[in-house]
Amino acid sequence: MTPSAPGLTGAESRSSASRASEPSTCSERSPKRVVERAAEAPPAEPSAEAPTSLQIILDAATGTAGKEFAWVEVVSPDLDPRILGSGGKTHVRDLLAGERLGHFLGFADERARRSDFRLGYENFRQWWEGTAWRPGFRIASNMVDLGVPLRDWRGWEEFGQFSLADIPWYRRFVWSIRLMWRYGREVRALMKGSRKRGPVPPSTG
Repeated sequence: MTPSAPGLTGAESRSSASRASEPSTCSERSPKRVVERAAEAPPAEPSAEAPTSLQIILDAATGTAGKEFAWVEVVSPDLDPRILGSGGKTHVRDLLAGERLGHFLGFADERARRSDFRLGYENFRQWWEGTAWRPGFRIASNMVDLGVPLRDWRGWEEFGQFSLADIPWYRRFVWSIRLMWRYGREVRALMKGSRKRGPVPPSTG
């Protein structure tokens, strides 16, 4: 007798054993064959948690038998009160400094990176501690005694509000010249390359 895997019912265990002993071919994994095998399987022993025929078919087709559900949470600026309380007028791109300059402002100015780092930390606190718009995850996870401390942000005053307006005009002018020169080179190479074919690979015959 083949031992059953932990957490599987009799029908699932027999189905798993059948899959292990049969060759893995396209015909065996076809939807028609999956339904036929599910119909041929003997009924499972009565149980309060016995899977339905549809669940057995889905498990056989997708390989999800014995899998556990995972809890997934998303921490993003969408949790920020400035977005939740704006009635749709404020968006993530308005808070993330790295979104500016073609998503490259963070590479050009350290203050932009600091602004986004602090924004991420504060958004995490809002997700954990909760806001006026949603309860904190510390409540949902029953870890009410575990808090996320405030930090001393001296020197990191930018908090989701750093933008190109905070950069001196002469520095923006220098960036503009560099960008025009660089992208001008790329456009020239693109147009020049469109008139020239690559080398023919050597013959291997």
